[in-house]
Amino acid sequence: MAGTTQKAPPAAKKGTPVARRPFTAGTRAIDRTYYDQSRTFSASSQKYDPWDIGSSGFFSGAYLLMECVTAGNSAAVAFTANGPWSAIDIVQLNDVQSQPMLGPMTGWDLYIVNKYGGYGFQNDPRMWGQYFALTGAGATGGSFSFSLRIPVEIVKRDALGTLPNKNNAASFKVEVTLAPTASVYSVAPTAAGAVRLRFQLFGYDDPSDVDLKGNAVSQNPPAVNTTQYWQKQTYPVNAGSLNLRLQGIDALVRGLVFVLTDGSSSRSVGDTSFPDPFTIKYEGKEILNRFKTIWQQQISEQYGYGRAPGGALTAVVAPEAAGARDLGVYPWMFHTDFTTAPGAETRLTYLPVSSATSIELTGTLGNAGTLTVLVNKIVPANGNPMALTGR
Repeated sequence: MAGTTQKAPPAAKKGTPVARRPFTAGTRAIDRTYYDQSRTFSASSQKYDPWDIGSSGFFSGAYLLMECVTAGNSAAVAFTANGPWSAIDIVQLNDVQSQPMLGPMTGWDLYIVNKYGGYGFQNDPRMWGQYFALTGAGATGGSFSFSLRIPVEIVKRDALGTLPNKNNAASFKVEVTLAPTASVYSVAPTAAGAVRLRFQLFGYDDPSDVDLKGNAVSQNPPAVNTTQYWQKQTYPVNAGSLNLRLQGIDALVRGLVFVLTDGSSSRSVGDTSFPDPFTIKYEGKEILNRFKTIWQQQISEQYGYGRAPGGALTAVVAPEAAGARDLGVYPWMFHTDFTTAPGAETRLTYLPVSSATSIELTGTLGNAGTLTVLVNKIVPANGNPMALTGR
């Protein structure tokens, strides 16, 4: 009622926690460049110098930019099935205690992490603006450029997974090894190209204590020190019946990406040989029994891969092309429960796993080969999953 005197809200009782605005309300996103080195392709692998990541406030990840320039080429250059990503023989991100958070894995593995991990709006690195890989006998045949995200932050909406990075004496570190020429090209350029490697860090500055109106601001992301890992496992498999129990997985599983190749490392044959249907048992209960064709449809449904944007019904994008699925690759992720797109998840549907948990894969394989499993797991702060969700 107009003119009525309003009573002031009662003062907070002594000892009552101060309500704070979220971390992202008081900080600012940062990007910083630190590293620039080159090597020239040869018949052997070559290590780049490690990148010791300097103090930056809070560390959310980094972009790896690799560029190769050739000249005077006359060969009919062709890339291998995993090229040009296979130019990275090994990539590994270590934490401040020198333990791996991501890898060791290949550049192609990291490409798959980017494509199915749900970290951006456009997740296919082949669709990013700076990507190219030149084939044929042109003078610059064999040149290429690509960038890949090294993910640390899990959910950008609230910066979950972003880690404190305030001590130059105990730093995160990225290690990269350049692959031999034969790993990248099935037909190599006339002259080996120089391969330039650069990194750009992204994260957050230290937040202000209060906002412009004096409201207190959280000084850390939610569940600070919650850590994301990407690990690679490989299992030899025989033709016929598959009955495989996954090993060495614990914490909360955000997703598993299955990659099948034959004895010649062909993903094309692996795609044909992939079990149809494929079954997963969790603690003895069958929770997935999926036709291969439906799995491919779900990849298209969730990620948009396989159909040209705005194209007619006939505008199908063949596997391995930009904007298409990858042969032999079948992701099983738990990051689609917030929107219809992958990523920005609620964290409620992660799969809880301990060293004693049984995850069994069954089906029928058409050929012997190797089943690679890229494991994305989340270790919550203090081991408590409620720290991720508050409920």
